[in-house]
Parts: sequence; C-alpha cells; structure tokens
Amino acid sequence: MIDIAANETTTETDAGHGISFGEALRVWLRVAVLSFGGPAGQIAVMHRILVEEKNWISESRFLPRAELLHAAAGAGGAAACDL
Repeated sequence: MIDIAANETTTETDAGHGISFGEALRVWLRVAVLSFGGPAGQIAVMHRILVEEKNWISESRFLPRAELLHAAAGAGGAAACDL
C-alpha cells in the first residue's frame, strides 16, 4: 500500500511513492481507455485499478474521494441540463 502522509514533503526527483512517471502515465491512459458509461463507470474502473490491482491508495482513502467525484459529476450534469 502506498500512501503519502500530508505532512511529508516530496521533491520532483524523489516523490517518495516509488511510482515512476511512465508507470503513472500508462495507468491513467488505461483508466481513460476503459472508462465508459459515465462517471459511475469511470469511478468503478479507477477503484479496480488503483485500489485493487495497483494498491496505490487504500479503500478508506479512495471512498470519500469517489463520493466527491460522484457528487461533482451529478451537479455538473444537472447544471448542463438547465442550459
């Protein structure tokens, strides 16, 4: 499990999480390619890859952020319908 505490300082060359830029780029491209079905589908894909497969973030840290993503997407969708 890789979690960086909020009080830890990191630099560009030594981010402290052990994830290379190339690996992160490949994972996010995979999330983008597999994400279809709206925000709920994208959050599910992110959960599967980031929490279950890669163990980059814990379940307890992912879920509150996923709730925020889901709420923001819903509000944005509702606002777009009002136009």
